[in-house]
Amino acid sequence: MGHTTTNPSDRRSSLLELTDDGLQLVAAAEATFAETLAELTAGALGGPSGLAAVQVLAELRSVLERDQIGLPTG
Repeated sequence: MGHTTTNPSDRRSSLLELTDDGLQLVAAAEATFAETLAELTAGALGGPSGLAAVQVLAELRSVLERDQIGLPTG
């Protein structure tokens, strides 16, 4: 599902790169996450508010990932 290469900026560590199978698993997990989050928030907030909450949380997650907040650094 992945392979490792030596980290060019710190040779004491390695970088992991997902294979195509690994990327497919990540995509499936993302879809499951979004669906479950929609179900949970729709019941709590109801109607369009639930969808708005899902969109806000998804955007927040994207920003955190883009800025590598909470992710391992290498």
